[in-house]
Amino acid sequence: MKTILAAALVLLASAHALAQKSPGERSTHKGDTAQELIALNQELIDALARGDKSVVERIYADDFVRTSTQGETFTRAQLLASLKAPEPGVKIVYESKDIQVFDYGNAAVLVYLSIRHTDNKGEKSDFPYRVTDTFVKRGGRWVKAASAGTPVLAKTTP
Repeated sequence: MKTILAAALVLLASAHALAQKSPGERSTHKGDTAQELIALNQELIDALARGDKSVVERIYADDFVRTSTQGETFTRAQLLASLKAPEPGVKIVYESKDIQVFDYGNAAVLVYLSIRHTDNKGEKSDFPYRVTDTFVKRGGRWVKAASAGTPVLAKTTP
């Protein structure tokens, strides 16, 4: 129930921020906020690939919630408890493409294609998914409040 409430509050905050700015004031991948959030998000996904909890703890909001590609929700505490470094011989790299940043002042949304590249002792695989991340500014710094991912399925021709 707390997870649902946290997600609802993030959405409400995002809607409030959206209402505060006209369309001409919003940014799509322009300006200092966009560059700052793209760099912060890259720092975070690099840390996730290494299993570095200290970076994740700094960037995830206390009430952070993630909706997985399977539709499950996870709290910050659950994600931190499950985070670990890859096994020896396993390398994970996240690639972000087609990044759009929507800046609403004290809230911002990143939408991008994320590709998880895994090399498991020579066996390589890629997992592409579309991500929507919500960042909020708290205490003068950006934190990630919510994240959701949707798998990108291979296109088939009729």
